[in-house]
Amino acid sequence: PMGAAADDDDLLQSIDEFQPNVLMGMPFRLLQFARFLQSNDRRKISFEKIFFAGEPLDAVKRQYLAEVFNCSV
Repeated sequence: PMGAAADDDDLLQSIDEFQPNVLMGMPFRLLQFARFLQSNDRRKISFEKIFFAGEPLDAVKRQYLAEVFNCSV
């Protein structure tokens, strides 16, 4: 677990180290990290599931997260 204020590079390093299969967070933070990955031409990462809570997430944003994180659930 990492807080919403965690640096994107630190988050990516943690993903590399622990190889999680689930990503969970507030929608604004998930979208921020997805934009970070795309804007920096980072390699693709995959998750089996993405969980979000705290605020609604419309269909367009859900699709965006699914594409960036190679996840269908």
